[in-house]
Amino acid sequence: MQPQLYRIGLNPDAPLHSVTAGGLNFVPHTFAVALNGDGETERSKVRGSIVETTPEQLQRALESASHKHARSTKGASARTWLVDDRLKYHRPHLSDTCVAQWLYAEPVGPEAAPLVEVTRPSLAETLGKVAKPKAKRKRGRPRKTAAPAVKVEAEPQATKAG
Repeated sequence: MQPQLYRIGLNPDAPLHSVTAGGLNFVPHTFAVALNGDGETERSKVRGSIVETTPEQLQRALESASHKHARSTKGASARTWLVDDRLKYHRPHLSDTCVAQWLYAEPVGPEAAPLVEVTRPSLAETLGKVAKPKAKRKRGRPRKTAAPAVKVEAEPQATKAG
């Protein structure tokens, strides 16, 4: 099956910022960046994101999302995180909510294609070279190393003859 353009996303009422399922990243919104007539950058909020994918990959994403649950806590330090019910030590909780209910995918026409193109050069193209990774810094105090052993030859001592 040929890949098509789809607008995929996460409903704004979801308690999460993003969900990755089946290799697709579902976000509530992205920003379309364009230059206005004065040459200034304008950012406009766009619902979801536009991706080129196949219906089979969307089906895999839906199947993967059906195993992911949002678990929330209440109180002063309330937070929400994802749990996967396929894990060995997963235990269901009352606050678990399936994230598949917040995901959407809708086909879009070819007029949305310009939003998919990346016009910004990559970092490597901008710098003109590929950045080398930094050496890993060792943690903790440096080890004390013993001074190299120096071989000292004893000089013969004069004996008193007497």
